[in-house]
Amino acid sequence: DGLTLDYRPGVAKGIDSMMAELFVYLGSFFAQLELNRFKSRAQDSHRALRQMDRWASGVPPLGFKVVEHPSGKGKGLATDEVGYRLLHSMARRLLDGWSYVRIATWLNAAYTDPRCAGGHVLDCECRDGAALTNMDRARVAKGNPPKSRPWTTGTVIDAMTSPRTQGLKMTGKGSAAVVVLDDQGEPIRLAPPTFDAATWKQLQEAALLRKLNGRTPTVSTNPMLG
Repeated sequence: DGLTLDYRPGVAKGIDSMMAELFVYLGSFFAQLELNRFKSRAQDSHRALRQMDRWASGVPPLGFKVVEHPSGKGKGLATDEVGYRLLHSMARRLLDGWSYVRIATWLNAAYTDPRCAGGHVLDCECRDGAALTNMDRARVAKGNPPKSRPWTTGTVIDAMTSPRTQGLKMTGKGSAAVVVLDDQGEPIRLAPPTFDAATWKQLQEAALLRKLNGRTPTVSTNPMLG
């Protein structure tokens, strides 16, 4: 309408500056509206993908890599051989009685054994400089340096106990994460399992013993309860 939208705080307000202020507010409202639309579209997309055996986005779990989905639509997961060998090396040590702290220390240790060069963790008492978490692999792929000590007891526990390691789809974060079920009530599988059923059961039993630390869980009610 021929108005000059010259909105500068502190300037004496005439009709033009008042109209300019109005249009600034209108512009900010439409920006907020578009942001909410963007969030809604993203959430709708994730809700739709949640019930599919497709990988939505982000860094894949240890032992897996992002590939083209067999259907030709979107992305899926497949076994990553380096991560697969690393997980099995960790599992052998857990079943041999190693603590999570010891496994994390082993993973973070700097050894020079040439047999472990090239990103492959062989069946030897060493760890090359490329036995990284998947998060650190993503950092390196973007040209960023990895963390100096990427492995913690938390990452080791997650790798040895999370259903993601078995190729199952999960939603949520941390302790609130749950396996996604299809309309038949069955877990949605994104990729082949890392361990066979017997080995996975042994790992969970070993993890439970580590969690209990030799204690026997009680089934009685605390008399002081309430």
